[in-house]
Amino acid sequence: MDSREQIRQRLDIREVIAEYVALKPGGTNKWKGLSPFSKEKTPSFNVDTARQLWYCFSTKQGGDVFAFVMKVENISFREALEKLAARAGVTIEPRSATDSSNKKRDLFEVNALAAQFFQTQLEGSEALSYLEKRGVSQESLKTFGVGFAPNAFDGLMKYAKARGVGERELLEAGLLSENERGSVYDRFRNRVMFPIADYLGRIVAFGGRVLDDSKPKYLNSPETDVFKKGETLYGLNLARKHIQDTGEVVVVEGYMDVLMMHQHGLAGAVASLGTALTQDHAHLLARQGATKLAMMFDNDAAGQRATLSGLDQEIGKLFLVRAVVAPGGKDAADILLAGGQTELELALSGGISEVEFRLNAALEKYDPSTLEGKRNILQMLLPRLRPQHVFDPVALELQRLVVDRLMLEQKMLETYLNQNRPKQNTPRLDDVQMRGMARGNSGDELKLAKLLIQNPALIAKLDGEAAFESPLIVEVIEVARTASSTEQIIEHFRGRPEANILLEGLFVPNRTTNHSFIPSEMSSDKVNFAAAEITSRQREESLRLEIATLKAQIPKAPIEQQISLARQCSELQKAIEAERRLRKRN
Repeated sequence: MDSREQIRQRLDIREVIAEYVALKPGGTNKWKGLSPFSKEKTPSFNVDTARQLWYCFSTKQGGDVFAFVMKVENISFREALEKLAARAGVTIEPRSATDSSNKKRDLFEVNALAAQFFQTQLEGSEALSYLEKRGVSQESLKTFGVGFAPNAFDGLMKYAKARGVGERELLEAGLLSENERGSVYDRFRNRVMFPIADYLGRIVAFGGRVLDDSKPKYLNSPETDVFKKGETLYGLNLARKHIQDTGEVVVVEGYMDVLMMHQHGLAGAVASLGTALTQDHAHLLARQGATKLAMMFDNDAAGQRATLSGLDQEIGKLFLVRAVVAPGGKDAADILLAGGQTELELALSGGISEVEFRLNAALEKYDPSTLEGKRNILQMLLPRLRPQHVFDPVALELQRLVVDRLMLEQKMLETYLNQNRPKQNTPRLDDVQMRGMARGNSGDELKLAKLLIQNPALIAKLDGEAAFESPLIVEVIEVARTASSTEQIIEHFRGRPEANILLEGLFVPNRTTNHSFIPSEMSSDKVNFAAAEITSRQREESLRLEIATLKAQIPKAPIEQQISLARQCSELQKAIEAERRLRKRN
């Protein structure tokens, strides 16, 4: 058994994927979650533990555990193999010396090296004394990887150079600065260093805090290929477990706030990096299972209102949001240092909710005591009263408050929402027909291909007489003749677009009508009947396309040709009707 198969047998794909995506039960051996590859509100990411496969309907991609790790971490197959082998305790063949020496160090490795350097400089430094006075424990220093950048222009450069990392790589990682004369020097000097990790725990950047009153107080890495402020939240890699368990997250301002809150058991704390929360932040948190979001930014009521009024609409759609005032207007870290954990926790349980804020704004604008006022309030709130997806906590909470504040019956509100549903654009019949003609009948063949990968043993029931146009089903049939399992067929198509097409079929709910999915226990006659029907439909589709081509020629043709073309169309239509009668008899 090769190392790849050993890894598959030792690892449960659900456990691996659950480290990246909050998964919920979706049926027998099935799990669902929000796609880690796209922005969405309704879960489209599926995991099948029986087959040890995943499929994302949002991006139309899927595969095994190796394919997932490759895509989610943007790494090569070899890197995914090594990562999963280490997890499974499987020994694999090492890279050759040539491969190792030629491998370009990526930015994650460079940042990890820099973090190592900063940590070696912390012991005995004035930065350590500063951190100890702020109440930071040794365990927290280790957990967050806190370090110190010495007051030297080339400390990191020398350390990195001795380990084979040059100036170019340090510049690409944002760890060096360059002046107008082209000289380079360490960007971070005489600062407490906070490594900034992505949600997977890979170091992507750094934040440095001065030890005195010099400016700037905080200095962050510039944006790089692996670091985007609007897509990164400090501490999320450590808060993920809490968020997945509770659905709750607290967004604060500073590195020390996050560190100290985690140290005191408030494990859902993260920090934005000097920016407002963005759509990317929202979808990142949603993928971790967050549903409730508390924001502790400004320290007064005006600041709360400003926070909520400027809230990104996407954040308001995904979470129940509250703006929280910290006790005494202090930072969370200072409150905890002064022994105010109880007061901080009490504040976090209160605050102004974004739902209440929106409703209060409508109540201030219109008179809720009049029928016209109530109608205007409902109209103003209508976009958020309607659920945006299957589970929409914001819409549910807003509906509850509206019923209470406007003294409405729940049925009245439901009637209003039903009467004001957005109109659906129904495509014209000829549009539908043209799209169907453009697709041809490949969909029916695809269904048969998906049936075969679900149960390769069905190949024995095909007599080989049916003709297929799709090269995909021809190849699937050929592979299925020697394959003994679904996994072997999928493996044959690894790295090709066809693999994703076939995987989709494994995750679509089974149906037994119109041959969407033909039961695997069907007889040989029925399998051949399905194949024959597909072939008949192909012939009909070809005839329909031929008729369409002829009809397009009629208006421009001389009168005698028009008559001839019309007759040809009539004969072709008779052939179509014959195909239909044949299928009906069968």
